Amino acid sequence: MRILDVQEMMSFFKEKLGENLISCELRSWTAGLKKVECKEIWLEIKPNVLPDFVKLLKELDEAPHSLVASAEDLGDDIAVIYHLSVYSGEFNREIQINVRVKVPKSDPRLPSISHLIPGALITEQEKEEMIGVIYEDLPERRHVFIADDFPRDIYPWRKDEKGPQSLIRKVNE
Repeated sequence: MRILDVQEMMSFFKEKLGENLISCELRSWTAGLKKVECKEIWLEIKPNVLPDFVKLLKELDEAPHSLVASAEDLGDDIAVIYHLSVYSGEFNREIQINVRVKVPKSDPRLPSISHLIPGALITEQEKEEMIGVIYEDLPERRHVFIADDFPRDIYPWRKDEKGPQSLIRKVNE
């Protein structure tokens, strides 16, 4: 398996994803005393091709690393950003890839990637319970970060979420 540099990888994504690629950019900065240049790729893709994107990563690296996924309430939409890497363990060759997908808050469904990268299971469960993204084919649905008796239709990370008054606790009294 040939290791691609960031420019080759960006061209690869543009070619393979075509119209399903919304945006693709390279971000770089220097870090440390030796001013090592760090580079990462930021992509936005259509939600339905998320598993296909992971399969493309597996063409580049048989074991891409799922670091975490973050989520943001955008008002009418929810964005989920998967923070991944390829060539992990290859000295000075690891490339961070951040892929963003947006879904409408009125129907926040995404395909799960946990069958392709098992390490994504916990972060997808977290997005379900905290911001209300519904992952199709998620092998296990349960609360991981909040109590089991917490209402299933309340999402703490949503900006418009108020929650019932019974959940408010005054810790200083």
